[in-house]
Amino acid sequence: MADTEALKVSAAQLYSQKQWSASYSSYLALAEQQPESAETWFRLGVSAYRLDKLAEAERSFERVIIIDRRHRKALFNLALLNLGKGTLYLDKYLQSTPPKNVILS
Repeated sequence: MADTEALKVSAAQLYSQKQWSASYSSYLALAEQQPESAETWFRLGVSAYRLDKLAEAERSFERVIIIDRRHRKALFNLALLNLGKGTLYLDKYLQSTPPKNVILS
């Protein structure tokens, strides 16, 4: 238990210092030790996002919602990730479609 608490403190410091790679590794280890901690999964998701590991960030935020279905920050971050996916596909669509007709019938 003392090791878990030390890891928790260390991970929180790394997170607050925006040392995303080290924070990510620490929260990944914490998630294995505390799989029911919404805060651990949330911070893992943020760290993953900052490292451009978007699929992993999404999975982490989804895990938060399983634990706490009303976790506002996780819901917001999931919404942003999914909006980003939508704009990516919209950009691809627009690049492959003649510009005269954007409305689908």
